[in-house]
Amino acid sequence: MAADPPSSDAATEFVGRGWLADTVRDWAETGSPYLFLTGGPGTGKSAAVEHLWGGGPAAGTAVHRCRAASRGSCDPVRFAESLAEQFSTTVPGFAEALKRVARELSGRPGDLRIEGTATAGTVHPHASLVGVRISLPHVPADEAFEQLVCRPLELLAPAQRPVAVVDALDEALTYRGRRTIAELVLAGTDRLPLRFVLTSRHDARVTAAVRHLPDAVVVDLVDDAPDPAADLLAYARHRLRRTPLAGPRREELAHRLAAAGKGNYLYVRHFTEELSAGTRTADETTASALPNGLDGICRQFLQREIRPVGSADAEERRRVAFRPVLALLVAAREDGCTAGRLADLLDRTEQEVLDTVRVLGQYLRGGGPRGPWTLFHRSFEEFLISGGRPLPRRRRGPPAHRRPRVRRMDGRVGQL
Repeated sequence: MAADPPSSDAATEFVGRGWLADTVRDWAETGSPYLFLTGGPGTGKSAAVEHLWGGGPAAGTAVHRCRAASRGSCDPVRFAESLAEQFSTTVPGFAEALKRVARELSGRPGDLRIEGTATAGTVHPHASLVGVRISLPHVPADEAFEQLVCRPLELLAPAQRPVAVVDALDEALTYRGRRTIAELVLAGTDRLPLRFVLTSRHDARVTAAVRHLPDAVVVDLVDDAPDPAADLLAYARHRLRRTPLAGPRREELAHRLAAAGKGNYLYVRHFTEELSAGTRTADETTASALPNGLDGICRQFLQREIRPVGSADAEERRRVAFRPVLALLVAAREDGCTAGRLADLLDRTEQEVLDTVRVLGQYLRGGGPRGPWTLFHRSFEEFLISGGRPLPRRRRGPPAHRRPRVRRMDGRVGQL
């Protein structure tokens, strides 16, 4: 398996933490079937996956990213299909073994379908296959995993066990079905020539399951780092190069951010984004002005940009412009909402929507100047809903773009 940084733009944001690649290599040389990379929101779990495995198809590896906002990514049947598609390209002989399974299943309900051919170079940089599509419809998750992953590997019996990298396993627990991806991968690999690298927050359901897995290696990205403050300091220095600060003042701020961030890379990212954009002034970089944690960053942003105290005009703008847009983005699933769709749902012009989105800037992730957009990180969604309080279990419903009304979701944005 590969654990070297890819040559991509995403890799340039993963600064320091060279010890992590060494940890993965050391684990790869052991017989342990599981490597867990754990950490709180913003500690770099997904960034680590992108850094180590996001540059293309690594030999013997498949990568799957679970996102609570995307039901498809948390679907255990689609997960099995995804692993089979990728292993068809990255594991020699897997495609032929899968064809044998297809012949065994021929004529049975839920025929295995293989479309296209698996050849080197057909994998998108973010690990979704372009050249081959595998599907096994109308079967339970356990059977899909058995026929698409377990059975071909049993037939193939590879000399080196392939590795399935599953990012944000805790988010797969949001899936409403009889089985989840987490249950499939945590069931044990005693008879299966397959290993897993799993990332997760400190979710009690995941950590409880890990305790029952023999030989599992658990590494916390902050608590188990040799020097987490030095890692965050290197990242802060890298990010501050884009800001107006220079010389001793920049170095001093880098040290303060590394201390205040406590291993949270999103904290440093958002703070330096605001400095670069000019929405946070150099005078606000003193130790006394640093926000308290990631929630503090978000709270200062809302108070400064959306809801400044004592401003009647800003209060009206918050109520009419920002709150409805954020409410829809909190509720949005899959690919989010475009400017046109938001304008249609809110009875506003696209330009009004674009003006609102421009202010939200760093807290959104989008595919173009007119969207679609989603919230940048799950932590911001949780902050908006809970205001730092524990979140209630979320109700499931149709995506925002299928909802004709906004008022009900508007009430869920607690911080606004």
